[in-house]
Amino acid sequence: MSASEVFGLGERAVARRTDPETSHEASESVKDISDLQRMIWDYFELWGPHTDEAMYEAMDCKGWVSPSGFRSRRAELVALGKLEWSGGFGETESGRKARLWRAVKG
Repeated sequence: MSASEVFGLGERAVARRTDPETSHEASESVKDISDLQRMIWDYFELWGPHTDEAMYEAMDCKGWVSPSGFRSRRAELVALGKLEWSGGFGETESGRKARLWRAVKG
């Protein structure tokens, strides 16, 4: 079963009609979105609650997805009910409070 069948998403990123031109260009450049979502969900399931920043670092995403793209895929998974806020907070590298996200089981 493909990741798009598991998560019920298309294969492409989208930008809102009101987003700037650069967002539309970026969404056009993203391919195989469902595979990335599946990978992100798998890591959250395996490693438990993490902030976006910590999971981005743990997955060693640099070079193949931007921090913004990672957050977008995570937000889509939250909207689909595949990830959720754990109720807890972590800290970013700069010392700011950030939500801890976790995989929804079952």
